[in-house]
Amino acid sequence: RLYRETYSNAELSFEELTPEYFSNVLRECAGRALCATYWAGDKLIAFNLVLHDGERLIDKFLGMDYAVARQYNLYFYTWIENVRWCIAHGIKLYQSGQGLHREKLRLGSRLAANWLWYRHRNPVLDRILASVEKLARLDRHDADLAALNPPSAPAPGTPRSSLWLAWLTLVGCEMLCQVALKFAGRATGEFDFSLAGFARALSSPWLWTAIGTYVCGFLAWMLILRKSRLSQAFPTSAIVFVGVMFSSWLVLGEALTWNMLAGAMLITGGILLLGSESDEVQLPPLNH
Repeated sequence: RLYRETYSNAELSFEELTPEYFSNVLRECAGRALCATYWAGDKLIAFNLVLHDGERLIDKFLGMDYAVARQYNLYFYTWIENVRWCIAHGIKLYQSGQGLHREKLRLGSRLAANWLWYRHRNPVLDRILASVEKLARLDRHDADLAALNPPSAPAPGTPRSSLWLAWLTLVGCEMLCQVALKFAGRATGEFDFSLAGFARALSSPWLWTAIGTYVCGFLAWMLILRKSRLSQAFPTSAIVFVGVMFSSWLVLGEALTWNMLAGAMLITGGILLLGSESDEVQLPPLNH
């Protein structure tokens, strides 16, 4: 009852725990888990589940009767009792948990940032989510977190960065390659498969540009295949079609129709759907 009342009054809530959770924690962590209870006469008005390892006390869950919480200053009273318990048992670190940052700062706590890392399997959707995350971060919208000065996030891991760079390189090289081939065709004119025709084609700097960017794109594709599943990487490479379409519009002045834009949206949507597929490989059952 006290837990549910506190849960319903919380500004930010996640999963709702069951009574079995608390009993299991106390049983499985015997000697390291404690539940302090607070009474007004014969009425239970608060409980506090804490964990400790001999060096640190972690305040996990507090449940209060909100009808008398202010009358007895239950939040501050349980805090003081936890500090007293730490002093009595020689515990130097009291971890007061998340939430109520303003009150905890007033009581002497020091806020520390927690980082939650995530990664979507599709690199395109992963970048979109990363952009949205910057707008949805709690420390950008919670005034009580103004006192928190989070450290700079570590740089992304090299494997992830190199894969994203490989995709950008592939798309960019393919776009430049196709545009260069278009200019090479214009400069060369009609090709007649004669020695003069080959010489005329090979004399075009646009052709060599196309060859160079094709080789560069090929190397990027090899890197992508080394770090990705073929069943996802090959369909995802269809984004090249969209890139070439827009580069033709920007550089060559070719028209963009609504049908082409709709097709580009369908291709992009299909790529995002591919990224949502599970990476788990189903293994055949073992014979015993």
